[in-house]
Amino acid sequence: MKQEVSRKHAADRWALDDVVMTSEVTHPPKDFESLKEGPSEGVFVYGLYLDGCSWSTRENRMVDSEPKKLYNLLPVMFVTGVLVSV
Repeated sequence: MKQEVSRKHAADRWALDDVVMTSEVTHPPKDFESLKEGPSEGVFVYGLYLDGCSWSTRENRMVDSEPKKLYNLLPVMFVTGVLVSV
């Protein structure tokens, strides 16, 4: 992932050592089935579950899970590389 992003920004002189990974839950949350194509840079990650908490689509953050519900599906995440700020 980091190597892909640094190659894409070779004209901007991004070194592989200066790239860090960043991730965020898609907002508004996306389902895997609704994705038609990948992002222009980075990847979509799906199939992750939260243990003991859930994702609030309204507040766009983790919240306490409902009683007696241990595992909750996390919406699709977007993962990419960014240049580290010194």
